[in-house]
Amino acid sequence: MIKKILGISFKKDGQHSPLYVQLESEIIQLICRGVLKPGQALPSSRELAQSLQLNRKTVVVPRSVY
Repeated sequence: MIKKILGISFKKDGQHSPLYVQLESEIIQLICRGVLKPGQALPSSRELAQSLQLNRKTVVVPRSVY
């Protein structure tokens, strides 16, 4: 659901940046476009990981950025 609402997509072919870097970049872009507001609360790491179909560790790594 989060994935559809925010329009986040990932390239999982191994030839692009690590998924946690892609996630960080996507969230920064969402803030820049005004979809997310700076400081806005995001779902828990478990919910975000499940919604984005990522491992929770992949989601936890960049959370210190946002």
